[in-house]
Amino acid sequence: MPKEIDWGTFEDEIAEALTPQAREWVARLLHDHVSGLVTNLAMQIEIINKMMAREMPIEDEFASLKENVSNASSHIKTIEKMIRPPRTSEQPDTP
Repeated sequence: MPKEIDWGTFEDEIAEALTPQAREWVARLLHDHVSGLVTNLAMQIEIINKMMAREMPIEDEFASLKENVSNASSHIKTIEKMIRPPRTSEQPDTP
């Protein structure tokens, strides 16, 4: 489980580390390539819950959800790798 975020400190760190232009770029990146995927996952979970309540078959919807989770995870991992600078031998491995 991810650790809790201290949003005030997080916002301060972002403001210190990124220019306003970089902040806008990151915000657009997250909006265009991550948040829509996550929103779709939440909607699919609601659909599956309603289908289960009505005792409808959920296999196809569940398979679609699994695929969409995989796609979202892949997008996030790829974006993270592209944003990180290349590691040098002097840099420690960080998550």
